[in-house]
Amino acid sequence: MDEYSVLIENGVERKQMELASKVSLTEGEGTEVTEVTDVWRHPAEWEPHYGCIILWPHNTSTFNLPLVKPELYSIIEHISTSETLLLYLPPHQTSTYDTSDPPIDPTLNEIITLSISPSHSIIFKSVASNDTWARDTSPIFLTSSPSSPPSPSFLKSLSFNFNAYGGPLHGCYWPCSLDVLLSSKITEDLAEDLGLEEEKHLNFVFEGGSFCTNGRGVMLTTEECLVEGFRNEMSKDEISSYLLKTFNLLKISWLPHGLYADNDTNGHCDNFCCFLNSNTVGLAWTDDKDDPQFDRSDVALKILEGEGLRVVKIPLPKVQYLTSDDVNELKVIDSATERIVGERLAASYINFYISNNKCIVPAFGDEMDEVARRIIEREVGREAVSVFSRNLLVGGGNVHCQTMQVPVGVGL
Repeated sequence: MDEYSVLIENGVERKQMELASKVSLTEGEGTEVTEVTDVWRHPAEWEPHYGCIILWPHNTSTFNLPLVKPELYSIIEHISTSETLLLYLPPHQTSTYDTSDPPIDPTLNEIITLSISPSHSIIFKSVASNDTWARDTSPIFLTSSPSSPPSPSFLKSLSFNFNAYGGPLHGCYWPCSLDVLLSSKITEDLAEDLGLEEEKHLNFVFEGGSFCTNGRGVMLTTEECLVEGFRNEMSKDEISSYLLKTFNLLKISWLPHGLYADNDTNGHCDNFCCFLNSNTVGLAWTDDKDDPQFDRSDVALKILEGEGLRVVKIPLPKVQYLTSDDVNELKVIDSATERIVGERLAASYINFYISNNKCIVPAFGDEMDEVARRIIEREVGREAVSVFSRNLLVGGGNVHCQTMQVPVGVGL
């Protein structure tokens, strides 16, 4: 048995019960705790987490692995101080993985060392995947009221279909048969410990990065992704009805577009705008009227303010492009999207993760890194730390895309 298998089998399950001493029940500045309802709801991301799911990268068409893994290490290091980091490693026998990696790579060795520390909570697990965007292929979790739960469980996972952002003709990679199964496999893995029940929606293609909610029944999303993005053969009204019912929503705020050049995901919401508290939205912004992004952000601003939301402009970094160094280190396999030198990258600070004690914000070596970090820290009311993530960006996503929060169920 190799070291991976020993870690996974024996694990560090001893840390799983440390949650209670680490979770803060306070929300960000500017938010209020409302009465819980007796229906399932999608909690806001600043509400208490049990943990965070991350899939260890392996796809050489997506990432320059030696460069992206240290970025993941920094993210894991920050998150695991206040919530359990559920790190899913790839089984070695899966042929699509990078076979040049040694059984234990240097960065993973550092994470193993980190996991031994009493100040970090990391559990090693295993699952097969085509790629490693946990936000889009992990379960989406709902919580329920303790007073009159709709079932014996207080935590439910929603498993949707997945088509690699557009299917075999328009998606980022193909096949994606392993990723289609990820949500159910992760749910099955966590079910006993977390008291999970699963609700399958395999007739509907939907990714966690395509929306954001405020925990009070309001969802943000984009037409570019859900209506025009080769997901479902449904009208906007039909999609709205489906989401309103599935998530027990009061309202969906539809924006026409996501971030300019976010072609991989067809304009995911989580790279363009997100709730910072229950009535405040952070919006990616540029003052450059010659930038195609300006019109997208300006239209979104008018829509959001017209719906009574407070909008905080979060400046974009200087426009970044794919370089020959970025492209030359990728090893394109299967039907993956080709990366072309000179293509604009969808760099945005909106793609951050809120853990139980801090915000982990992307950084690009740009003068706006610190400006954006301070705005997010002020608005969320939680310490914000910058993590250099240029190589995640080259892969088509960023910090938020690599993570999926597991909220605290009342029974935990």
